[in-house]
Amino acid sequence: MKFFDSIWHVAVAFVLCAGIMTIPASAGLQQHPAPRSWAQHRMASLEASIGAPLPTSLHDLIEFANVPQAGDNQQYCLAQAVYFEARGEPAEGQAAVARVILNRVGDERYPSTICGVVFQNQKSLNRCQFHFACDGLPDRPHDPAAWDTANRIAYMVRENWLPDPIGDSKYFHSVAVGKPDWTRKMVQTARLGGHLFYAEKRKD
Repeated sequence: MKFFDSIWHVAVAFVLCAGIMTIPASAGLQQHPAPRSWAQHRMASLEASIGAPLPTSLHDLIEFANVPQAGDNQQYCLAQAVYFEARGEPAEGQAAVARVILNRVGDERYPSTICGVVFQNQKSLNRCQFHFACDGLPDRPHDPAAWDTANRIAYMVRENWLPDPIGDSKYFHSVAVGKPDWTRKMVQTARLGGHLFYAEKRKD
């Protein structure tokens, strides 16, 4: 079974599965059934074409995707960060962690590669950007199912297949640590699962 051929198909799937496609009465499309019925009809057609039900949630979409298991080193580093920083979190939260890393890659203040960002300062015990990278413990995944999900999410975020709920956020922390001092200079953009995400305040 092949996954959707383009980002457009992914967007269509989200719209159809959520049942939110609307057709204004003024659009001259009165020949169609009511919007929700029309969406359901299209969903049934797509399901028939691929021979399987379409996903009805972000988690299902991630599990549904035909993601390559053997990615490049950058893919592996991103999946490691998702796994060690956010496994057990909702799919949206795991994807947001991956997005933070990609946002840093695009910022000249950080390393220009995914692996560079993930393992920045890894030789300084407990002073790295992501705790798992410098805690002195092996960085080998031990939960196959969680690793598979992390790998799928990492791949799909890199390919821009998933929604982006955090914009240009480059920082996050666990809700368990309270409110770190550095957050005073930030704007909270989202709370996803057990993590809060932040972007820098815009200068006037």
